Amino acid sequence: SIMAQTVAILPVRHEHLLDKNGDIIRVGGVDLLTKTIASVLTSQKIDLLCVSTDTKEIAQQAQNLGALAPFLRPEKVKDADETIPLVLSHSVTELEKTVSKPIKTVVFLSCYYPFRHTELIDQVIDVYQTNRFESVFTVKETSGNYWYKDKDGKVVRVFRSNYYSSRDRREPLYRELMGLVCVTDKRCISEQSIIGNSIGVVPVHDAAHLIDLRDPTWEQIH
Repeated sequence: SIMAQTVAILPVRHEHLLDKNGDIIRVGGVDLLTKTIASVLTSQKIDLLCVSTDTKEIAQQAQNLGALAPFLRPEKVKDADETIPLVLSHSVTELEKTVSKPIKTVVFLSCYYPFRHTELIDQVIDVYQTNRFESVFTVKETSGNYWYKDKDGKVVRVFRSNYYSSRDRREPLYRELMGLVCVTDKRCISEQSIIGNSIGVVPVHDAAHLIDLRDPTWEQIH
């Protein structure tokens, strides 16, 4: 059995890795699975990486790249309305049958961020450990103004008390980048949630880290 306290979990659905031709998406000549696994395996703060996937082919490829893939997702987790909390909860349960040391910390990562640096993963883990937060995740920081449509379709301002003051005087807003790096105490993971009550954030300033392949803006890069 394998010793583990800090475990990275990479959820991978087969169809999400593929381009329009049915090939695994490549960025800079390297496919997404290989890029993501490589960024995790070079971290000194992660004990093991588990790929949670729905096909034997991806499980085998993940294992060939140095990750663990000891299970496939059951039908209830493969449903179209699956949630990341459900996938992580199932993964932790299955992993604990494999590892001999209790899992304490879970690092969630998505394949959709192809330019994630190992240093960023380690930075988020450092913030988590140093401050003893229950959860820490990456965010995009902004001092801009935001609006949204409410349930009646009315456009509503996200309220700021200093809305019209200059940007450098405002408290920043944060857009969650959960799939870039999210570190959380295992006890916080359930089928409904990933994050705990005491939360830290790590603002991301490297433009490359912000590239999310689900965003149509970036479709041209692959």
